This record gives sequence, structure tokens and C-alpha cells, in this order.
Amino acid sequence: MDLVIIGEQSLHNEYDFQFYWLYREPLLLAMPSSHPGSLKEKVSLTDVSDLPLFWFSRNANPVFYDKCENYFQQLPFLLKRCKEPDDSLVMLSSISRGKGIALMPRSMCIFNQKGLCYRELDEVAAQSLNIDVYAAIRKHETKEIVINGLNSLLNRKGV
Repeated sequence: MDLVIIGEQSLHNEYDFQFYWLYREPLLLAMPSSHPGSLKEKVSLTDVSDLPLFWFSRNANPVFYDKCENYFQQLPFLLKRCKEPDDSLVMLSSISRGKGIALMPRSMCIFNQKGLCYRELDEVAAQSLNIDVYAAIRKHETKEIVINGLNSLLNRKGV
């Protein structure tokens, strides 16, 4: 691949690739609509601390995982976690039945189901819990089509 769009900058490839920041994707909280916290426009993790967070293995995305874990370590309580199912629809169905919560990129919060809602995170959480999206190319890329594609992406950032 000549040009990739990735969530979070991979640190172990910084010598081989050049990364260009595109935008910050906010995370929303997928939560049961029956939960008292769902009445708020913006929710903190403290508001839903009675529910476990569906969470993934660090192997799936170490940089993003560590970014989130750093925030979780600052919470005044121990965030309960349960294994995220392989199928996101199974997870969302479980959430609708009050079995937990999940952090999801805003662009993926399109599935509607009775008992499920999405809420923005409060300001403090939103500053740390997000996905920085980058375009990456080889460090010494010379292909004109790749350079033009990258420039096109970078020029659209403000659109």
C-alpha cells in the first residue's frame, strides 16, 4: 500500500513512515437508554461506573489502548471491564439490555436499537478519549500519484 489512513500514529514504524495528522474523531459512549446517565447530554465515566466497559485486547491496537488506559488510571474508581465480543452488533445488543457500555468512534454510532443510545463524553474525558486519524506514506515516497493523493487529503482537512 502506498497511502493509508489510520487511527493513531504507530510509534514502531516512525522510521519507515511519515505521518500526517488529518483530524480527531470523537468517541461517544454507547449505553443503555434505561440508565439514569442517559438523561444527560454529556456523560462522564463516573456517571456509568456501575456498568462494565466492553474492552478489547491491547494486541488489537496498542497505541490507542495505552492512550485510553492512561486516562482510565486517572479515574477516582476502578473501571470494570468485560471482553468485547468479536461482533459489534452482539455488543450493542448486550448494551441495550443493560449489560455494559462501550466507547465508539462517532462515525460508527449509526446502529439503532431499542434500549440503546449514544452520548457525548464530558469535556474532560473527550480531551483524552478520542482517535487521532493520520495519513501515512513511506518516509521517502517519490510516486507523484501518492504525493498528490496525500496533498488532496491534507487540503480537505479544513472542508
